[in-house]
Amino acid sequence: MDNTPQIVVLNGMHRSGTMLFSRLINAFPDTYIIKDGIRIPWIFFRVESGDNFLYPRDCYRKPPFPLQLSKSISDLVLFKKILLDELDYLKLPKSLYSALLNMINNCEEKESYSNFFQRFFLKIAQETNAKTVGVKNTHMFQYAHEMLEIFPNMKWVNIIRDVRGWYCSTKVSHTLNVVSSALLWNKAASLLLAENINKQRQIYLTFDELIMSRTKTLKKVCDFLNMNFVIDDEWIEKLNLTENDGT
Repeated sequence: MDNTPQIVVLNGMHRSGTMLFSRLINAFPDTYIIKDGIRIPWIFFRVESGDNFLYPRDCYRKPPFPLQLSKSISDLVLFKKILLDELDYLKLPKSLYSALLNMINNCEEKESYSNFFQRFFLKIAQETNAKTVGVKNTHMFQYAHEMLEIFPNMKWVNIIRDVRGWYCSTKVSHTLNVVSSALLWNKAASLLLAENINKQRQIYLTFDELIMSRTKTLKKVCDFLNMNFVIDDEWIEKLNLTENDGT
């Protein structure tokens, strides 16, 4: 598609620094990242399974069919419902919300998932005047290679946190016990480390890097995204990472 923006997926487990990183990337010029939504593999499996994949971490299960984003949307009514629910959750600026709402409502029969989401990201770029747009996702590790194959203008940033810090943080906001937490973390780490495809379009960061070496890490990300943007300690110090909703 003409004028297609660069798409970035920020992926990690919950409580791994993805929110902090999405806010840092959103501070870059000509960049717009949506937080906590539009998990394309999860949306695909929810529609194709008749809404059986109810939670993002359900995607760790081996689905009964491959991720085929080039196929036509099978249930347009369910697809629109899921996307509209996502849109309501995202708390987007009014103009962007209205533009995406109109686009979803006008999605037609026989459109493929891949074509729709290319148009979706293009619409975000047009409404925000951004050259790089993207989403912050969780629990999508094993679908990186399929996503990168189907979206040639996409890059993928994986973030992982040491299991000890992750579990301590998870205890504060989730009810997972030690055993289920360990199994979940091991599954995510194994999938992340096993990913060997499209390495030139993936980058791997740790939570410690984001906290201890923020300037160096963001420079690394700028190079990865081909952004001609100077990052220094003074710029970092002046950042306001508070969202419009006060969080």
